[in-house]
Amino acid sequence: MNLNDLPIIDNHCHPFKTGPMTDKERHQMFSESPNITEHTLAYKRGCDTLKLLKKDIFNDYNIKAVLVDFGFAPCEYKQLCRTFQILRLETTAQKVLLGLRDSPALINEFDSRFLKMIKDDACEYPIVGYKSIAAYRCGFIKLQNEYSETELYESMTNYIKSGCNRLEDPVIIKHILALTFTNSTLPVQFHTGFGDADLDLVAANPLYLTPIIKKYPNVPIVLLHTSWPYCREAGYLASIFSNIYVDTGLAIPHLSKKGQINAINSLMELAPLNKIMYSSDAHTRIEMFGICVEQSREVLSECFQGSEEYLPQKMSINFSTHSAELQQAYNSILDQANPTNWAMFSYGHGQELKVTGTGDGGLEELKDEFEGSKIQYAFARVFEQLSGLPKFVLISWCGEGVPVARKGFFNIHVNDVAQYFKGFHVHINARSEDDVEPAFIMGKVRDSSGAKYSVQGNVANPSVNKPPPKTPAFVPPKTNSYTPQSFAPKPTLVQPVKPPVASAPHTFAPVKPAPVAPTPAPVKPPTTDESPKALYESVGSTYQPIKTNPKPLSSRFGETFNQPAATQPAPPVTSSVASKVANFSQPPVTSSYQPIKLAPKPLYDEGTAKVAYTPPTQPVEGRLSVQRQQEEKLALQRQQEERLTHQRQQEEEEAQLKRQHEEERRKANENREQQRLQEQREQQRLQEQRLQEQREQQRRAEQQKQEEQRLAQQEEDRKVQERINNLRVDDTPSAGLQAVALYDYTPDESNEIPLAEGEIIKNILEIDEGWWQGTNSHGQTGLFPANYVEVTQAAPQPVSLPPREPEHVPAPAPPPAQAVPAQKQAVALYDYDAAEPNELTFVTDDVITNIEFVSDDWWMGTCKGSTGLFPANYVELQ
Repeated sequence: MNLNDLPIIDNHCHPFKTGPMTDKERHQMFSESPNITEHTLAYKRGCDTLKLLKKDIFNDYNIKAVLVDFGFAPCEYKQLCRTFQILRLETTAQKVLLGLRDSPALINEFDSRFLKMIKDDACEYPIVGYKSIAAYRCGFIKLQNEYSETELYESMTNYIKSGCNRLEDPVIIKHILALTFTNSTLPVQFHTGFGDADLDLVAANPLYLTPIIKKYPNVPIVLLHTSWPYCREAGYLASIFSNIYVDTGLAIPHLSKKGQINAINSLMELAPLNKIMYSSDAHTRIEMFGICVEQSREVLSECFQGSEEYLPQKMSINFSTHSAELQQAYNSILDQANPTNWAMFSYGHGQELKVTGTGDGGLEELKDEFEGSKIQYAFARVFEQLSGLPKFVLISWCGEGVPVARKGFFNIHVNDVAQYFKGFHVHINARSEDDVEPAFIMGKVRDSSGAKYSVQGNVANPSVNKPPPKTPAFVPPKTNSYTPQSFAPKPTLVQPVKPPVASAPHTFAPVKPAPVAPTPAPVKPPTTDESPKALYESVGSTYQPIKTNPKPLSSRFGETFNQPAATQPAPPVTSSVASKVANFSQPPVTSSYQPIKLAPKPLYDEGTAKVAYTPPTQPVEGRLSVQRQQEEKLALQRQQEERLTHQRQQEEEEAQLKRQHEEERRKANENREQQRLQEQREQQRLQEQRLQEQREQQRRAEQQKQEEQRLAQQEEDRKVQERINNLRVDDTPSAGLQAVALYDYTPDESNEIPLAEGEIIKNILEIDEGWWQGTNSHGQTGLFPANYVEVTQAAPQPVSLPPREPEHVPAPAPPPAQAVPAQKQAVALYDYDAAEPNELTFVTDDVITNIEFVSDDWWMGTCKGSTGLFPANYVELQ
């Protein structure tokens, strides 16, 4: 697999040197050890890679960006590629502490300065993350302890007094880590795994960081150099915690090629591929960037051999193959004039997304298109009833029957699909049929459209189905529309003066007619009071009583006493005002009339007690207007309360419906889960039953095989014994065959004899086809291959004897002992150590007595009070 075109982002490196390379610099590139390592495989391979490096390192090896820890020395990166800074936390804390003095506010002052430095936006290189070298300074084990504020204060003061530059106090290091994690969301890199002699490798195990990982789950943590030796530990953490990433640095180029492959494979056993990061940790020479890239590509190619389809570029979704069809279906949904209101998308060959169906039957038709064994995406257009506007819904469907390996693609692709089909209002991740029910989807649409209004929203935005009320235009008052009733006999009839035009500004403020709009708002008064009283008072009223400290009657009506009564009285104001009020559907009601409240006591003083009192007309009209306003106010309040009640009922119904859906879904899920567990248990039972049957069959087959082998062995033994029993025995020992050895032969077993070319072998017995028994020139008797000799003397005709009946000898009993004279003895020619409990041990020249010839090769005798078997060729008979 070719990875040469893959761009490189080096997530951790250091300043480097250029120019002529020294031997020490070459050595430092391939080892953290101060000792000579020229004989390591990593050094030899690294030197070979160095010879083949290209000249323009960053361009030729496609290095696009680097994240640099400037903890060593400054270095110019800008002219090479995009450069960002990884800020070392311990070094930053050292600088802050050495600039402080002991004071009660020491901790607060430190926190303030430290946070300011790690958030410095004026750096030459932007800070994109932080690095901790706690593994070098105190180890991860000590970070698991809890420390008090008093201990922190003492640690800071002790560090300041010591004047030491190297910060190793675990109390302070844990404090700066907590400050960083709680005040920033930038990634934090931890040096883990192997390093130089200053590192405690045991305390650098990333598993000791588990409490910190759990405490700050929202901050990304990169475990640097975890490719050795804690490969599996790091892979486990990356697979369990979403904020953990692992890094391959230092293993490349410090390990041999085989070690690099094993380390990367160990990481990939559990760690997700999108969490494995690359770094060179280059710190000595610029050539390290090229060496690390070259070796990393070579190793990764071998690690991914046979698994190319699982690489990120193979796992990404393909929109380009069927882009024309995808866009056409997508645009048809966006086009409201198009009758098509849904489209279904799924995978074609590999990761290609294609259109699998369209329709105009809405959600009811769409819900039948989802299949439980597929990953599908649907884009639909619906209409939200309250607003009457079209809404667009994206549904990402992962059926329950989708294979587990395939489900991993869904989590990767769903975000890409959401980016491709933009413009949706609601995105639903569906797993079951309940998630694609039209009622459930429309509920999500209503929730997302802001359809649940507050009280103010209901007042300001009435229902779209109700026509907006029209605001009446202002009608200027008629000066002759009022004729008051008399309060006295005709000679002293009193009429109020007609409201002069000059006094109009004192009684009301002209209000411009409000335009007709879908959502009219009442005219606001100059005052800022928003209470209901202020709102109603702002538009003017037909009744504004004058305060009760009356002036003399003559001063108020003096002008009207000298005026004659009108010959044609105007219609009563009551009918005019009432008709206007009746035409208004809601307040405010504007009017030109400002009544005057007459004081009753001065009126009776005019000597009119004998005349029946008739209440003045204008105050009655004012009271009627106020009453109407109050009724309208109460009616408006009732309408609001009814709307609120209706809204609450609707919300309760929706909530109840939602709870019912959730309860039904929960029960359905429980039923499915119970069914799945039952099926799983049944499958396990069947599988165990099959395994039991297989084991039983294997056991029977093994028994049958052993029985067949035993019977075959018995048959073979019987045949051998039968051949031995049928042998013709001559009167003299020399009655057997005689042969000469054609080749040299070296025995492989203890019951065989050696042969030399030209040697005469006597007393030959044809024991078996291919193997004979005889005695060589040294007096040794045993087996030898028949094709190694040539017969020179045939055996004489034996004495005619009747054939012996074959004896049935049960296996594995030895053949019957040959009858020999009693008290036979022999002298040991060699030392022999017993290999079995029934064997005899002796040394050279020992005398063995009471010899019994059990077989030709094994005899039984007594030596030093012990009796047992011994090889016959180790002794010589006396």
